[in-house]
Amino acid sequence: MLKTLALQGFRGFESYELTDLATVNLIVGKNNCGKTTILEAVELLVSNGHPFVLHGVAGRRGEVPSSGNNVEISHLFFGHVCEPGACFTLSADDGARALSARILSLDDVGEDASLWADRRSLSEESDPAFGLRLASGAGGKENVLPVADDGTIPSSRWPRSIRNVASGAPVRFLTLESVASERMRDAWNEVLAEGREDEIARDMEFLVPEIDSIHFLTGGRLRDGGVLVGRRGGGRRIPIGSYGDGLRRLLALRLALAGANHGFLLIDEIDAGLH
Repeated sequence: MLKTLALQGFRGFESYELTDLATVNLIVGKNNCGKTTILEAVELLVSNGHPFVLHGVAGRRGEVPSSGNNVEISHLFFGHVCEPGACFTLSADDGARALSARILSLDDVGEDASLWADRRSLSEESDPAFGLRLASGAGGKENVLPVADDGTIPSSRWPRSIRNVASGAPVRFLTLESVASERMRDAWNEVLAEGREDEIARDMEFLVPEIDSIHFLTGGRLRDGGVLVGRRGGGRRIPIGSYGDGLRRLLALRLALAGANHGFLLIDEIDAGLH
């Protein structure tokens, strides 16, 4: 659990701090005031700045050029800058957790092994123009990722040494898109492996008291993705979409919570679709 959170130079925040955080926290504010940014900061911080998390943060906002899977990193920095010296820091609990990101010139990078290992996998025309140093204060490995002259990181070419960096505490980021059937099916498979399907069904009674069981069809033949609801007293099972978007949203929330055991669950727009 985080008790405090501080952001410096991250996205729209030149400087921001949250204190007195608890096990469950609700952040409320006007549109574009930085609520999602705070969640993203937590996600990056507790994952020790894992490059795949960095890609996910950018991908959810469409900060990925249409020409490929590269990540546009300028938007992560206050003022949307991508030049040597640009930096942001995230920290929590008086520095017990910390993550810093800084854009370095190639001269400053020097012979850093993680950059040059990646550079050898790139074509000559894709040689990096800068380096992005990610340093975790939680004892994780420091990485320098190559930045192209257009301000993007070629994520598909990360070396194995970077792809396999430990990602820190379990963290799930739930958005409206996370309600997609294939994503819920993956989470449901984890629930089945742990034998917790009855527990999930009981929690669905919050919205529909007649629910007795939840079922995912293996083929996903139905338009709503093949999620069926069993009712007390038996009879034909009903597609979850027949109960409205609220029940699907609640199921997605509950499955995400099950997958974030002993970690962090970050929910964007928690009220959307849940009545």
